[in-house]
Amino acid sequence: MKRDARKWNLYLLALSMMQNTDQHQALSWYQITGIHGVPFEEWNGVPPVVGGHGGYCPHMSILFPTWHRPYLALYEQILFHLVQRIASWYPNPVERDLYGKAASDFRIPYWDWARTPPEGESVFLDEFIQRSVHVDGPNGRQLIANPLYSYRFRPLEPGVFEWGEFPHWTETKRAPDGNISHNELVRLAIDRVQPNLRDRLYNLFTSYTEFGPFSNKQWNEQSTISGYDSLESLHDEIHIEVGDGGHLYFIQYSAFDPIFFLHHTMTDRILSLWQMLYPDTWVTEQLVTTSSFTISNGTLVNASTPLAPFFSDGSGTFWDSDSSRHTEEFGYSYTEVSGMNRVSDPVRIQNNRARLSTAINQLYGSPGVSAMLQKRKLDILEAPGQGGVRALTRRALDFTSNVISRMTPRRGLEPADSGTPTQSYQYYTEWLANVRAETGTLKASLSVSIFLGPPPEDVHDWKRAPNIIGTVGLFSMSHMPGQNRISGTIPLTSTLLTRTDREGLGSLDIAKSQAYLRHNLEFRVFNSDGEIAPSSVPGLCVEVVSSKVAAATSAGELPRWSPAKTRFVMFC
Repeated sequence: MKRDARKWNLYLLALSMMQNTDQHQALSWYQITGIHGVPFEEWNGVPPVVGGHGGYCPHMSILFPTWHRPYLALYEQILFHLVQRIASWYPNPVERDLYGKAASDFRIPYWDWARTPPEGESVFLDEFIQRSVHVDGPNGRQLIANPLYSYRFRPLEPGVFEWGEFPHWTETKRAPDGNISHNELVRLAIDRVQPNLRDRLYNLFTSYTEFGPFSNKQWNEQSTISGYDSLESLHDEIHIEVGDGGHLYFIQYSAFDPIFFLHHTMTDRILSLWQMLYPDTWVTEQLVTTSSFTISNGTLVNASTPLAPFFSDGSGTFWDSDSSRHTEEFGYSYTEVSGMNRVSDPVRIQNNRARLSTAINQLYGSPGVSAMLQKRKLDILEAPGQGGVRALTRRALDFTSNVISRMTPRRGLEPADSGTPTQSYQYYTEWLANVRAETGTLKASLSVSIFLGPPPEDVHDWKRAPNIIGTVGLFSMSHMPGQNRISGTIPLTSTLLTRTDREGLGSLDIAKSQAYLRHNLEFRVFNSDGEIAPSSVPGLCVEVVSSKVAAATSAGELPRWSPAKTRFVMFC
């Protein structure tokens, strides 16, 4: 979106206008973001249920991805109307017409935190760090408070914020030290774990084929070791890394941070791409283990459960997961899946899946795995380029340049020249650290991080340590009633591959890799205040598992995973 100067101006001006709207108005920034968490009040006349707790958002629930879809649509609708108004205010007729055209196909952008940035650039954008920004508004060029840097409460409502320094902070914070946000520390931390975020996302696309395990982080005795990760758990890690003790770090405060909607639009994009890969699986029945404002603990939810407080019409009908299944119902799509929904022709379906798989391989495939397989002297296919963006597609809040055009395309693998279909696959081993814990008694969010060797002595350096591999964020808040058993995954393969030549691991030889990991891996548990003893986290288990993976045989295919096996336990 940044490359379209007029659309970018309109976006910033509309954000600023929404944030400066009287926070007691229903469509103000404060009220819309308050739907998610505090002030734990009714919105649009939708009351809580008996036993309800927290905001409307259903965490640890199969409804987690679909609930955010009408939420984002509401936010997009508000911004869209503001953008139209602002575009009509330009006094020069020529400029007014140009801004009107830019406004006509406005859709909210997303922040792609998983895509590898160009050499020398950060995945954490400059626009998140600058306190003020120049815009070309109807009154000419002016300097305004950057609406992506923070949101300022007008006023800070007494009693809404009860944790730590939050009752004293009049604007949202990231990695705070006293009253100061340290976005530069957030940038260092998220750049450290960006390769792991990319690998987690790629693994979700390639190895999670059922909606239930993919959708949410709830863990139970029926959960398999192949299904510890989820879209929700991956999403949690962004909250943990970017918030780092600030508003985004705490469930009940997180939506006030301007990055929240950029992050959740990316989460919705992931859902949309995954849906196109696996169109026959959807929301099934699940028992709620933690309450929200309108769903109490112990409720059995399904695809027709109301996604309150969002009405789909004027007669009081709520959106549900079934009615929210296709993004076109809300008037938008994403580049990689534009025009693919509701296709019935088998050939077109197959071609669409191949086109989407090519894009996923190109954007999120591991360069380390590709290099390893190239060393096995396999032939490669060049990935075809992407098509254009339709008017109704949401676009990335991009890096300075077009990242895709500057990246080396991920390359798919051709089948062997001869042999049976089984012989045409080249296999390798994926290594993962599985983490699970019970969060019901936790007062706030925690991090469980894996390091290659000992971490630095100072706990405040752990997020930015050169030897950090990845983190599972235990995104929580105080007194969340229910069982609250959650899980997540940290991929280890890319780290192993960087050591293959150096340490002589034999390209992921199982015995050598297991011995190396057992000897070198360390984990730590901590929050924004300091280190936490693992024994004080109920139900905490950290285990290393591996899976045999059949590499893709073409650019338009994805790898195929076998069931995982536990190799050793680090803590349980």
